[in-house]
Amino acid sequence: MTDDAMPASEAADGSEGADLRSVSVRKGAIGQIRADEVEVAQGAVGGIMADRVYVERGALGGVVASKVSVEQGFVQGVIAGEVTFEQAGARTVMANHVTFGPSSGAILVVARTVDGDGRFLLDWRGGLALGAAFAVVTAVLRRRC
Repeated sequence: MTDDAMPASEAADGSEGADLRSVSVRKGAIGQIRADEVEVAQGAVGGIMADRVYVERGALGGVVASKVSVEQGFVQGVIAGEVTFEQAGARTVMANHVTFGPSSGAILVVARTVDGDGRFLLDWRGGLALGAAFAVVTAVLRRRC
């Protein structure tokens, strides 16, 4: 941890977030983090805006970063340049390059390239088709009501 980084225990005791170069969360929870580098181990963070994010057995609400690596964790939403999942999952991933390791997956993946053995429910084409179908059904139901 750099000299201007705050331990997770200080940030989790009532402050709403932290704005630092490097933050490490271990067995704790923080609402929001803005930092160059974030490491979460057995913790939870509501939202992260960083250059690099590493998660090990943790949960994140949302992440905006250049590089994200998740091992045995879960992320609600990711917007990143490069994302790697190892025995991890996500609800929504938007990235330039996504790599899924074994036992990894996501519900919706929008990416330029996807590598690995992971599974996902919808790619960008499936998401577009589902959205169009939802719009048609909603329009029909509004006309009947």
